[in-house]
Amino acid sequence: VCVLPCDMYVIGWVHSDQAILSMLAESDSSDEEYAPSSDESDTETELDTDELDASLLEPESEPLTVPFDSRTNVMQSPLSNVSLESSSTSNSARNDQYSIQSLTVSRDELEQAVGAKRIVCDIDCAIQLLGKTCREPECNSVIAVKTSTMGCTLSLQWKCLQGHTGNWSSSRRCYTSNSYPIFINNCLMPAAILFSGNNYAKIALFCQFFNVGHIKKTTYYDIQRKYLTPHIVSFWHEEQERVLTTLSNKSLTVCGDGRNDSPGYSAKYCLYTLMDSETNLIIDSQVVDKREADLKSPRMEKLGLQRSLAAVATKANITELVTDASSTIICMMARNAEYKGILHSLDVWHKAKKLAKTLSEASKKKNMSLLRVWKRSIINHFWWCCAEADGDEVRLKERWIGVLHHVSGEHEWATGRCHHSSLTESDLVESNKSPIPQDSAAMQVLREIVLAPKWMKSLSYYVKCRHTGILESYHNLVLKYASKRISFGYEAFQSRCLLAAIDHNRHVAREVAHKVSNREVKFHRKYNKSSAQWTVSKVKVEKDYVYIPELMKRALYARVHDTAITRRTELAQNPSHPSHIADTIAPVPPPPTKELVDRQRSRTGKDHI
Repeated sequence: VCVLPCDMYVIGWVHSDQAILSMLAESDSSDEEYAPSSDESDTETELDTDELDASLLEPESEPLTVPFDSRTNVMQSPLSNVSLESSSTSNSARNDQYSIQSLTVSRDELEQAVGAKRIVCDIDCAIQLLGKTCREPECNSVIAVKTSTMGCTLSLQWKCLQGHTGNWSSSRRCYTSNSYPIFINNCLMPAAILFSGNNYAKIALFCQFFNVGHIKKTTYYDIQRKYLTPHIVSFWHEEQERVLTTLSNKSLTVCGDGRNDSPGYSAKYCLYTLMDSETNLIIDSQVVDKREADLKSPRMEKLGLQRSLAAVATKANITELVTDASSTIICMMARNAEYKGILHSLDVWHKAKKLAKTLSEASKKKNMSLLRVWKRSIINHFWWCCAEADGDEVRLKERWIGVLHHVSGEHEWATGRCHHSSLTESDLVESNKSPIPQDSAAMQVLREIVLAPKWMKSLSYYVKCRHTGILESYHNLVLKYASKRISFGYEAFQSRCLLAAIDHNRHVAREVAHKVSNREVKFHRKYNKSSAQWTVSKVKVEKDYVYIPELMKRALYARVHDTAITRRTELAQNPSHPSHIADTIAPVPPPPTKELVDRQRSRTGKDHI
């Protein structure tokens, strides 16, 4: 239970106006008791009143709370907020009322709770709504108020000189387990953190700076592990089934690419994604742990592709696979008889990027300034050759070699000609490009680049002019959910990658945004530092995230119907979890901590730690 003093803020998560109205309503009596949860922080603060006896201000041995009053009209709901009541209910009646551990609630009622509006409220402002005197009929005794927070939920308890007591909380209850309440807001907060792509450490720091109550770290990770991750996986399987059913009657050209979880060569996980090139929908997503690839990072991408193809083999008719120019993937697709019916193409964008790098390095040398002038045109010519090849390797090579004639000013030659319209002298002047002489050093270097044997041999992979640009952009979206600068556990990383896949599929077909004034299409300007050029892109409408309430409702429904204390319940380990292979990715077991401390000495002889 996280405790905040009265001069601090708390997320009141008030359910619209009704929770505030209930504080102002007439109260009845009860002395229902609860014990604070062991898995959340607990603190209390009191509001002193000079007219009260000092004994009334001492902390109660068992803090008071009151169940929902069915006679109050302001909050009639099975997921009720505890309302103001005074103590007259007997202990026997109380025990009969709470003989069950869980309140049965429908999905519609959970949806109402998930969609409830919430605000940030000062604790002292909430206390002011109580007033200073008892609200019991014919009782105007001064009350003492005690405040406490359980996670992000505020609870107010009060007692007057005549013994009337009451309780109010800023969140609805899911149920009462083991004599303490489980509040809906404390269940929704971890879901909101994970589903929005945030992490606990940043949100906890924000709450600390803003003086806002929040759940403990152990509570967050327990709820994530037990209620959030399983429902993300099941929701993705439904999404995947929906996509594959839509594409079941088509011959698919899919793009595949792997993304490591960290920069450099120290990756622990590899996310491999298959995307349909026509609809840009993700059809499969696999996470490979380094322990599953014999602790060899380069092997993870191949294993991820094998798993993805196997996962959709019976559900999708894949006729062509587009990947980057990984030698491991090229050999796998060429030598494995299982994939003989799949045409393997390579990403033309990566090839063009490699060509640009080669030309840039060559143009930096002496007497190569003309190469720099023609660089962009040569790259555009390569894209045009791939687009016009239409599956014909011979046509692609012939048109590609024609660039050597074009840059020298020769547009017709013995074996062919350029396919552009006739150029005039003014066209050449306006282009600001001088022809490259046939006997120059720049032409010799360009011939070596264009006619390189390895380059010419690889052109057969580009006759379909396929690229994975949308898939590369999707990897930027994955960064929102799984940053490369933060380490995640296997299940957490997998669930975050699936959240990114769901996000992409639900928003990939967004419409283009228009200006309100004249309904013109909105554009966004961007400056590319490497090319020193400005470009524009169309702005799309904002994402709606309509699937998030359903995800939160499922997670909350699972928590409501689980009466066990989260932290004390252990889940069975998934048989496919990489921890069954090895505890860590380290090839050797860790030595004792004391031994490591003794080794860690600086050159001056002082402790380096």
